Amino acid sequence: MRKHPEDQQGRYRWGGFIDDVDKFDPLFFGISPAEAEMMDPQQRVLLETVWAAIEDSGYRPSQLAGRDVGLFAGVQFSDYQHLLHEAGVLNAQVGLGNEHSIVVNRISYLLDLRGPSEPVNTACSSSLVAVHRAVQSIRNGESSMAIAGGIALNLAPFSTVAAAMMGLLSPQGRCRTLDRGADGYVKGEGVGVVVLKTLSQAVADGDTIYAVIRGTSVNHGGRAASITAPSTAAQAALLREAVEEAGVGPESIGYLELHGTGTELGDPVEINGIKSAFRQLAGSRGSRLPAEPYCGVGSVKTNIGHLEPASGIAGLIKVILSMRHATLPGLVHLDEMNPYVDLRDSPFYPVREAVPWQRLTSPDGRTLPRRAGVSSFGFGGVNAHVFLEEYPAGAPAPAAPSRDRVYLFSAKTPAALDSALDRFLEWLDRWGAVRRRHRMWTTSSSPCARAGKSSPSGWRSWRPACPSWTAGCGPSGAPRTIPMSTVDTPGRLEPEPHSQVRRTSSRPRGWPVSRCSGPARSRSGRPAGCRCPATPSTAPGTGSPRRSAGSRRATSAARRHSPASHTSAPCCATSCWTGSS
Repeated sequence: MRKHPEDQQGRYRWGGFIDDVDKFDPLFFGISPAEAEMMDPQQRVLLETVWAAIEDSGYRPSQLAGRDVGLFAGVQFSDYQHLLHEAGVLNAQVGLGNEHSIVVNRISYLLDLRGPSEPVNTACSSSLVAVHRAVQSIRNGESSMAIAGGIALNLAPFSTVAAAMMGLLSPQGRCRTLDRGADGYVKGEGVGVVVLKTLSQAVADGDTIYAVIRGTSVNHGGRAASITAPSTAAQAALLREAVEEAGVGPESIGYLELHGTGTELGDPVEINGIKSAFRQLAGSRGSRLPAEPYCGVGSVKTNIGHLEPASGIAGLIKVILSMRHATLPGLVHLDEMNPYVDLRDSPFYPVREAVPWQRLTSPDGRTLPRRAGVSSFGFGGVNAHVFLEEYPAGAPAPAAPSRDRVYLFSAKTPAALDSALDRFLEWLDRWGAVRRRHRMWTTSSSPCARAGKSSPSGWRSWRPACPSWTAGCGPSGAPRTIPMSTVDTPGRLEPEPHSQVRRTSSRPRGWPVSRCSGPARSRSGRPAGCRCPATPSTAPGTGSPRRSAGSRRATSAARRHSPASHTSAPCCATSCWTGSS
């Protein structure tokens, strides 16, 4: 391994990493182990995540075969290819397994998706540009459904050392957005995907709708002081275009997710851009902005680090989770405002700690839906913005009568079935019970004796007021005895999404923790400094590609996130999975 400059060795040693990115079950996808070994883990993890997202949206991947489903993904790094070259490995599979085009093309091939299949590399804005392209593809009639997102894995030190030499990384190992001590960011890993449809089609199909995309925009900053210098005018125009497409006024926007990399120059430029955009939007409508600050600003980078090509999708998922839980997460590491960030006489205020997200009221007294924007800027000048609105919750379903319910679990092997059942039990144990007690329970017969590739291999029943669960079968086909929990809350089982993320540098404080539906946990897996109310976790889809012991835990480490949708030529997201740093 070649040495890096001595002044960079050990100085920038922080980062957030996904566990077990080397683990993968190639045979599940019909890929040979030899080929899988040469595949960039970014190809493997994104494939798993897209599969899980489709399942989570209520569809079997096979149902999309032959349909005009588009796939757009932000991807930037080629670390695995560097490692293979350094090891002297070169063959045909290396060429296929490490091309960015194949990251998405392989998924379209394996799932037989007939719509556009495009990688996007605009650096840090890649995943939001991918969402923009997906929305445009649906509007233009290229795709009836689209899958969009991004992935970033840091598999070798090259990009980290290069970023450090460019002065982008924080020597303190903290991303301090808007803070006086802001001196750069910390790199992180992550993957996120959303499934999009037109709103009318999603409603007609009875899909779960998490949010609505009201507008998207993409531009370039043009000529500036340098190729990496941000442009206030371009960022203002970007936000203005997305909001104008949505057809709403700036006084109705309750939150903006900043790009917020935590640099002394970048943060003030971004704040000046959104201030300018709001003034222009109000002026074009002949309205006046409220005198008191009403629009919160924040950045998920302070919680999970900078996911670079996947950073935009991380911000998008954060905002949708915030809408679902009516909570604005707080900025971490904000001790003293950057003196160059001037929020006086502006509509904006920094969200310093987790607070309830109250809906705004129109001048005529109507309660408005929660609305927010997400910005993402590439260091080469490509900017992207997605404007979101919460989807109105439907009337609650009537309470079901108290009776046993049967859930079917299936898998390709008995070991995989056991693993699926264990994960479901683990999820159930975390599912927001106010009071738990453990009992032992066994089945009276052995449904597992019928286990086979095409037949259900196990089942569990759930009684709303007092759930009881069968554990499927052990290796011999006999029913297993398992501990179970009593949940005090009767009614339907309605899981809520969250993500599991880890940082290696510290135990982050603030919103994003597992039980707060946010993306950060301590290395021990326990929530780190939760400030918002506990919420239920999400049960992983039981049909997802899962592995036995020693296999990739990507989809178990990945937890479902709320996705987004569109409504001017409306798109709605029906699912999203992510696992981030």
